[in-house]
Amino acid sequence: MRKEKTIRTAVPLPLTHARNVRDIGCYCDRNGGKLREGRFLRADALGRLDDREWKFLKDYGVTLIVDLRSPMEREQEPFGREAEAAGIRYHSVPMFDNIQSNDGTEEFPSSLHDLYIRMLDKNGAQIREVLREFLKNEEGCCLFNCTAGKDRTGVIAMLLLGLADVEDDTIIADYSVSAENMNPLFEGQIRAMKQAGYGNLCFLLESDPEDMRLTLRFLKERYGNARKYVANLLTEDEVERLGRMLAG
Repeated sequence: MRKEKTIRTAVPLPLTHARNVRDIGCYCDRNGGKLREGRFLRADALGRLDDREWKFLKDYGVTLIVDLRSPMEREQEPFGREAEAAGIRYHSVPMFDNIQSNDGTEEFPSSLHDLYIRMLDKNGAQIREVLREFLKNEEGCCLFNCTAGKDRTGVIAMLLLGLADVEDDTIIADYSVSAENMNPLFEGQIRAMKQAGYGNLCFLLESDPEDMRLTLRFLKERYGNARKYVANLLTEDEVERLGRMLAG
């Protein structure tokens, strides 16, 4: 496996009750141009935030939350009312991932990159809806989240950063820190999985750089690149507008 070059990744925002809320505008495109901060935040679930933390997000500029979790996950940890009470529009777009949304009737993915490939191939309608919600919030800050802010959120972040012409190594690095950020919560889940005899599924709680590298390779081989993938879902004008939201 090739050695990763050191890239300074987005630092989680100072929230006590969410560990993986990060501004992806801290990066540069492949020509060295700085992206725009305060436009897109990737995040884990926000159901434990207190009033002070909701105010922090509002003051940061967040005016839209797009929740990618399944109905079951939203029921277990709801936060739509809290978001709207803070003056932030909340919109749900379930992206089924065969992990958190698995009802026991489908096989778990054999690897995370297999999961991400399935999401790209089978969640086009959901991804289109997510991106169009972002476009409705063109002048504000958009936060998108799932449960850990790693997989479904990681695919959306990959597409946005790719659309902004960010280098693959940076996209991979941004993805790979999620498991580390979530480690205090994942440690207990890993122990529980091993005790229950599901130790072979512990890879689901990782964010190995190789999984994102293989996903990016698939994206290029099947669709060309992130821009071409998005162009299959949106109009040319929408693609340009979305690109300008993150461009410096």
